[in-house]
Amino acid sequence: MIRLDCPSCKKDSYSAAVEPFRPCPYCGEVYSGKYGLEKRNKKRNKKAFPFTFKHNGYLCDASIIDFSKDGVGLKIFNNISMSKGEVIDLNVNHLFAKAQIRWTYNNPELNITVAGCKILSGNLNLK
Repeated sequence: MIRLDCPSCKKDSYSAAVEPFRPCPYCGEVYSGKYGLEKRNKKRNKKAFPFTFKHNGYLCDASIIDFSKDGVGLKIFNNISMSKGEVIDLNVNHLFAKAQIRWTYNNPELNITVAGCKILSGNLNLK
């Protein structure tokens, strides 16, 4: 077990890992021992929505892994190169949005790319 100090109330709590974001048992503030306070103030919905999108002329199979009003997390079933700031078109369940890549992570062993995107326009009102 690892002792963690809450950045808000400064009280000690214990966790098996420092990376996950968890609420402080005393004040309820959400934080990670590694990353600090949770900066996202929007609730993320965890639900999978498979879809296909076009990237550099190729069709890519992907799935939305979580989403909020302003952003979306993608799992792409291939190792592809995506640049931070790149804008992609998403068409999921007849809903359309333009999204900007904020970060990516390639996992060559699993042959997947995970990306975090900010919704620029359109609506992915998934439920």
